[in-house]
Amino acid sequence: MSDAYVGELIAQPSGAILRADLTSTDLQTVWGRFWQARAQQFQHLLLGSRLFSPTHPSSPSPLVGVQPKHGVTALIWAAVGLLVAVQLDWALARALTADLESATKPATVVSPGAIAPSPASPSPANPFANLQP
Repeated sequence: MSDAYVGELIAQPSGAILRADLTSTDLQTVWGRFWQARAQQFQHLLLGSRLFSPTHPSSPSPLVGVQPKHGVTALIWAAVGLLVAVQLDWALARALTADLESATKPATVVSPGAIAPSPASPSPANPFANLQP
């Protein structure tokens, strides 16, 4: 294979290469179909999740053969909502109770001479002196 032959096979960049049979209306049609197909796929995804229902119930369901069970879905979402509400209430009650206990606890001031070391308390140098194996 010679370099001259390879050079003939490679197109020379002489400008924009346009398809003569492709018009702007064809491009607009293809682009519109592309986005319409993406929108329809997104609608099917949302309807398949059962979080949404079709706006026109009389129209044929995109999920052929699958009957919607709105009552079951509503019960599941009600249970999830109740669980979240109870957990949030419990967590807030714990946080507020802890803050109130620390805020209402009276501050005690003790003078250093008032505390006498008890004979049973370990010395500060060896806090594990009274522990037995």
